[in-house]
Amino acid sequence: MVAALGAQGLRKIAGIGLDDSYFDPALTISGRSTSNNPYDAPVTALAANFNTVNFIKQGKQIRSAETQTPLTPMARQLGQGLGAGKHRVNLGQRSKAVRYFGELLSAKLQQAGVFVDSDARIGSVPTEARRIYRHQNSQDLRSMLTAMLEYSNNFIANTLFLKLADRDDGRTLNMPRARKAFTRWVDRTFG
Repeated sequence: MVAALGAQGLRKIAGIGLDDSYFDPALTISGRSTSNNPYDAPVTALAANFNTVNFIKQGKQIRSAETQTPLTPMARQLGQGLGAGKHRVNLGQRSKAVRYFGELLSAKLQQAGVFVDSDARIGSVPTEARRIYRHQNSQDLRSMLTAMLEYSNNFIANTLFLKLADRDDGRTLNMPRARKAFTRWVDRTFG
């Protein structure tokens, strides 16, 4: 995303707005618990690293466990209360996950030389906003399914299942709509 925005000549932005309304804000997924396990991370439309933070804590020092992922203020805060070692922490709540996405995007933009003037804010995209870039996953469905099955990744499975309900009508996606779409597909395909 950052490379594509940079290619368009982006050098400064006033702030980052985070609109996560593609998925229903009251999204409930059966089987997801409140554990700190990565497979229980919240499923959000804006997500980075499967809504988990991966870091290493040595003494009071905290650093990212992934060379491509900068350490954000939220990651530092999460690491304060944990002991030494390598940790992958589930962000637990939708608002935290979306805020982490904003922090990470801001850090990546700044690494690429794009000045970000203020902290990210969560809210709806203003009607007068002009789209300058739309990100599409660079992996095809086969690659996504392969990774999902290889790592038993519930985050990918739930996200793909929700996507079944997308009729490009602007409505938010939720589990009842996804189940209905899946049932229609099964009935149509298998009678």
